[in-house]
Amino acid sequence: MSKSLKFAALAIMGATAISSHSASAETMKITFAAAPPPAQLLLRIANKYYIPTVNKRLAAGGDFKIQWTKAWGSSLAGFKDTFEAVEEGIAQMAMTLNVFEQSNLPFENLSYKVPFATANVKLLNQVHKDLHKKFPVMGKAWSSRNQVYLGGAASDTWNLITKFPVTKYEDLKGKRIGASGAASAWIRAVGGVPVTSSMNQSFTNIKNGLYEGYPISNTLAFIYKTYEAAKHLTQVNFGATVGPSISFNKQTWDKIPGYAQKILRQESAILLGKYSGGSMGLAKKFGGIMKKKGVKIAGFPESERRRWAMKLPNVPKIWAANWEKKGLPAKAILQAYLDGLRAGGEKLARDWDKE
Repeated sequence: MSKSLKFAALAIMGATAISSHSASAETMKITFAAAPPPAQLLLRIANKYYIPTVNKRLAAGGDFKIQWTKAWGSSLAGFKDTFEAVEEGIAQMAMTLNVFEQSNLPFENLSYKVPFATANVKLLNQVHKDLHKKFPVMGKAWSSRNQVYLGGAASDTWNLITKFPVTKYEDLKGKRIGASGAASAWIRAVGGVPVTSSMNQSFTNIKNGLYEGYPISNTLAFIYKTYEAAKHLTQVNFGATVGPSISFNKQTWDKIPGYAQKILRQESAILLGKYSGGSMGLAKKFGGIMKKKGVKIAGFPESERRRWAMKLPNVPKIWAANWEKKGLPAKAILQAYLDGLRAGGEKLARDWDKE
């Protein structure tokens, strides 16, 4: 457990103990943790739709109630602590960002390990759901860590925001670029210098000169105000990603009545669907706002996108081989993922599995 998570846990321990002692059998106190700020799209939908709708349906369906605490904006757990917070019961529910759990959730990060794949959010969501049905090991990654997985959601494609124009990957040579998780490999392969950094640090770090750009989606570039520090947005289209996942602490979940579990599953699926659909609309909307505020938005030719993809090592195959050594069916999952995208009509920038 990180120091920040330990501190937050100690801060709420007394309140949690009092709550569990004083709460009636019909009321459960649930802390919903998330590292992004409340302005993040999924959390906005959770606040305006998910929580009120769950409460309304529970009130109509029986005598079980939930008293919510929204521990968002890293107020309880940071980007790298959220998964652990649910596992340990410090939070009862959370939105975990998969990219920060490369080791714990390898297959939730598949979309990050296969760059330049698809911008089709609907297709990616379906392929991801199909993988969960076909490969129980994906669900086991959650259950083995004391969690009940309720779903994940794809969001708008990642692009590249920088302080300088980018027309080809050679423009990144020698440039310091912030990156998180798998994105570091995309930058390093073309001669850039990746600097490990989370998205919420991108505005400050670019402004202070720590690095000169960041691979990020349009929606997140707007939310984290990255565009205020870097005025060139290149539509590289690294691909849509399955970013957030929703899970419950197992002990908490087991105490929830069956009919209430059904409501939570149904509404979580709707929440994730609204997030995916909304991200596409916001990507366009926020792109327009950023353009009006002086951001120069440039396209990126498909030929250059393919050149960049071909410049990378075969990241998906390397990744799969490493997890195979640990006894996981990564090669089969990767193949099913690529086949699913192709079956959905996607023409990949690079056929990683055919090399």
